[in-house]
Amino acid sequence: MGQTETMVSTLIAVALLTARQGFQGTNLVVNGSFHQDWEGWTSVWSRDEGAAKATLVEGRSGSRRAALIKHTGKLDWAIQQQKPIPVAPRQIFEISGWMRSEEGNGTLSVVTKDAKGETIDWTFGSVGPKKPGWQHVRRIFVTPNGCQSILFRIVGTGPGQTWVEDPTLIKTGTVPELNSAPVTIKGANLTMRISPDGSILASPKEGKPWKYSAIQPEYLAKSLKAIDSHTALFEVLDIANELTVSLQFMVDAQKPEASILYQATGPMETNISLPGSLVTRPGQWLILPMNEGIRFPVESDAIAGWSLVTYGGHGLCMPWTGVVDPETGQSAMTILQTPDDADMEFKKQDGLLTFQPRWEPSHQRLGYYRRMLLSYIDKGGFVAMAKRYRSYAKTNGLFKTLATKKAENPNVDRLIGAVNIWNWDMDGVALCKEMKAMGFDRVLWSRGGTASEVKAIADMGFLPGRYDIYQDVWDPKNSLSWMPTEGWPEDLVIEPNGEWMKGWAHPDKHADGSITWYQGGVISSGAGLVRAKKKIPEDLAKIPYLARFIDTTTASPFREDYNPNHPLTRSQDRANKMALLAFCSKDMKQVVGTETGIDPSVPVVEYYEGMMSLGPYRLPDAGTFMMDYKKPTPDFLKYQVGATYRIPLWELVYHDCTVAQWYWGDASNKAPEVWDQRDLLNILYGTAPLLMFDKDRWAKEKPRMLQTYKNVCEWTRKVGYDEMLTHEDLTFDHSVQRTTFSSGRSVIVNFGEIPYKGIKPMSFKTSDKN
Repeated sequence: MGQTETMVSTLIAVALLTARQGFQGTNLVVNGSFHQDWEGWTSVWSRDEGAAKATLVEGRSGSRRAALIKHTGKLDWAIQQQKPIPVAPRQIFEISGWMRSEEGNGTLSVVTKDAKGETIDWTFGSVGPKKPGWQHVRRIFVTPNGCQSILFRIVGTGPGQTWVEDPTLIKTGTVPELNSAPVTIKGANLTMRISPDGSILASPKEGKPWKYSAIQPEYLAKSLKAIDSHTALFEVLDIANELTVSLQFMVDAQKPEASILYQATGPMETNISLPGSLVTRPGQWLILPMNEGIRFPVESDAIAGWSLVTYGGHGLCMPWTGVVDPETGQSAMTILQTPDDADMEFKKQDGLLTFQPRWEPSHQRLGYYRRMLLSYIDKGGFVAMAKRYRSYAKTNGLFKTLATKKAENPNVDRLIGAVNIWNWDMDGVALCKEMKAMGFDRVLWSRGGTASEVKAIADMGFLPGRYDIYQDVWDPKNSLSWMPTEGWPEDLVIEPNGEWMKGWAHPDKHADGSITWYQGGVISSGAGLVRAKKKIPEDLAKIPYLARFIDTTTASPFREDYNPNHPLTRSQDRANKMALLAFCSKDMKQVVGTETGIDPSVPVVEYYEGMMSLGPYRLPDAGTFMMDYKKPTPDFLKYQVGATYRIPLWELVYHDCTVAQWYWGDASNKAPEVWDQRDLLNILYGTAPLLMFDKDRWAKEKPRMLQTYKNVCEWTRKVGYDEMLTHEDLTFDHSVQRTTFSSGRSVIVNFGEIPYKGIKPMSFKTSDKN
């Protein structure tokens, strides 16, 4: 370590030690004791006018005073100091105080502003309580580059109450710049230059270079050095966690790729966002595997401010994101190789959309080594990105084809080309006989039935299955007769704040239109696995089901459990949930379905209800009132069933491994006015439809349902075991698209309003040869 690096580390350590030991510097908060009433403070503000009220009350003891902010609005509120504090960049501050919140989420923070008085960040250095009752909160922050003033404030969002006693802001030091030379590491096809500010220039042998921004202000570079010609070590201080994080960069000897290995020892409360985010350029597209997949122009604001976890089906179903230049097909992608405790943040940077990988704590620590892969592709666009990930999946135990699954369980073949049917109010056998006579040759019957009903449905060549769940339980004192209660409360997952984890809240509709809600709780996946291993064999001994839909297992995120009787990390939770699915698939020989989908489950699952439905763009109350009609919203029309943005990333990776379907509350026939669009998307993707109906809708719509079966299922039967090789936009507006499969079959779908080479609007043409 050089002299400057040693000085930087020493000064940082002294400043943090001073703050940690409660150094009694000058409190820069005017009247932080509130002994002079509201002197030095502004009036409370709320975006919901008149919704906030601030009063002074007794604090933790009779000798102290506290500010109490009561807020009844849904939006944000704030109360702040009257005067800003002049600062310079890279100054170290400690922000602290005693806080208590009920329902609301009040925090302490500062507004950072530049020399022109323009806001850099409204809630910089934010810290707040994490559990009920009074607690001391504290955080260290460093003023960012360009910052010339800070303004202390108390802020929050939504209804609730927040108490604050002795809010404090103390300056503890200043951090000098790391005066170190950039480091360059090389492979045969990639050169990577890492600068002391953490910015990166990645130059693949083919194509343009890619830039990554400097590390964010809450991180300070401590040291940077080359280990050898293709390896560099970068040490960074995470100010908020007071944690030194080691990043080891390794350029691959042959591929245009680099990996980053992360290591840190010590407590960790907030996410680690290192290195900086990819610098995007106008005209590029952001590519992310949210459910089937979606693309956004980097000029879009559509997902700015979002974060999507990489350990749940309602986040990213595969743990990668990338950027593509549609003109050249050149792309850069980031694969999170340890995705159990991570997410992707999507934000605007210099006016353009980009993404920031973030490592989340595992039981308040970084814990295990974290790994990230940066890959650069010179052509092929998002198809090439998906194929790179397919190769990664094959070498990392995430891949198993339907053909292999069929060899192990011949009933898998009944799934290929089948329509998924959900109906509760008709005679199941009679309905299936009617469907068979109409020409429905392949049906996944999901409702279940008696032993004789299930056998009769199976004898028609259909795939009879049932619904099952091993996550949610209800309080026996507050539940309906059909709700599972076993394990309440001893099996409940406990959150870090000591409260039990809320699960599904079931609405019970009454004849007068009123609703009673029953709140379920989430149980430990270990307990769920034990229960499944007991109940499923008992069930199958009575009723010969061939398929089983296990709800929530891959839709809900992998969870941490702080229950002292059964603590779990997310990785352990994942292992239990995959063991449950494997037990059903391998031991019980069931054709297994589960909700939404995430790729660790691919080897042990045959179908996913919900993969076709992009989670954020489903119709309102899709999971609660599944049969109710809802008028399509603008975002639903634009992103869910529109052709411009959604792309078949999942199918390009896993089409020959799993069958994707719509979510049951977002079924093919959910909104009749977009039924045609859904059928066309199924045809383009080579995926299965899902129909949900009662007897009235069946009587009215069965000719249209048969049309869906004939158009979609007979095609998906032909390509169901195929790899999807390519996806192409055949028109500049994406209204005409083509997919090609490994059997040589292909399909062109015209989503547009005018004919395309003889293909009518809202129509398609299949081919048995390329």
